[in-house]
Amino acid sequence: MKRRKSQSLNVTLALAFLILFAGILLIVSSLNIFFNFRSQQRLISSQHQLIAEGAANAVKIFINDKINVLNKTVRIGGMANAGREEKKLLIERLLGIEFSFRQVVLFDTLWHETERASRLSHSASKALLVDIGKGEYSTIEEGKELICPVYIDKLSGEPMLIVAVPIVDLFNEVKGALVAEVNLKFMWDLIEDIKIGRQGFAYVIDKQGYLLAFKDISRVLKREKLLHVKEVNEFVTGSGSGYKEGFHIAKGLEGELVVTRHANLGSPDWAVCIELPLIEAYASIIEGASMSFAAMLLSFFLAIGAGFYFSKRITRPLISLRDGTKKVSEGRLNTKIEITSRNEIGELAESFNEMIENLNKTTASRDALLGKVKLYNEQLEKMVADKTRDLMVAHEELVKKAEVL
Repeated sequence: MKRRKSQSLNVTLALAFLILFAGILLIVSSLNIFFNFRSQQRLISSQHQLIAEGAANAVKIFINDKINVLNKTVRIGGMANAGREEKKLLIERLLGIEFSFRQVVLFDTLWHETERASRLSHSASKALLVDIGKGEYSTIEEGKELICPVYIDKLSGEPMLIVAVPIVDLFNEVKGALVAEVNLKFMWDLIEDIKIGRQGFAYVIDKQGYLLAFKDISRVLKREKLLHVKEVNEFVTGSGSGYKEGFHIAKGLEGELVVTRHANLGSPDWAVCIELPLIEAYASIIEGASMSFAAMLLSFFLAIGAGFYFSKRITRPLISLRDGTKKVSEGRLNTKIEITSRNEIGELAESFNEMIENLNKTTASRDALLGKVKLYNEQLEKMVADKTRDLMVAHEELVKKAEVL
């Protein structure tokens, strides 16, 4: 009968150690990577929220500063009761200290222009009423500040913004309006100076999705509409009003995958969007995952070495027992197994040695018994032979006597 080839116990134990350790290592490492990923995600979200809020506040402060300058001029200058020359001096001084103002115009309660200070030539200067929608007049008449939609100036090709504040007297009656045309190119520098990582950037959009400020000025001047950008579309459609938790991973303004979010200004109805390339945003996560993978790979190889080491320690006494039994089966009863373990396997080896010793005693007794039986047989054979010979002699004597008779 053909003997079936057996599998090495050493390999079996090593594989069992490896599979068990690899399974535990995979579960622990996977959980570690997952929780680290979630933690880094929350950190990135928090950082982006702060950046978006900071950028939105910076832009909002820029616009509010212009409105505050107009309000201070109205209040401190007593514009409601000032004379014509005094009013003209006030708006010219205002134009001189606020470089983002291109024109400053005074209107009366009937929205007739009364005074104007402009950086443009007389022929290039125009009435701001053309750019203020008729539906917006009521805002000033109600004593509220007015921020008009951004438009591109035909002369300079730059985005312009009209802001207006009411002129009120001591009885809060509206006596007219102080209107300023603000050049938003000053806001471009503000947006460009906002640092978002190494390759990130910020940009400003209005409620229609038009680009108002961006590092690439040519795109602003083209009045590019960004409704195809997910973050912009979310702001325009109103599905992401206010500061939102979390962030999007989507194609950004320049067509690459980015981590992005936006923050509303409130007034004006604009938003600041920030984008950071996905690879840069997730650099810490990728680095952590790479280190975890490297550690897992190193641990895996250590597990292989440890598995074979411990399996050999376990199987070495068993292999000695196996070799001992082979020697005994070949008749080598002087075989003795060296006891190196102080466990169940060591006890088994000790029992094996006792068995061999007893077998040797039993074999010696058997050989002595066989010797005695052989000697008895020899004596018996000799006695039978002697008796037979005596009988033969007696028979011959009887035959001779018979012949004589």
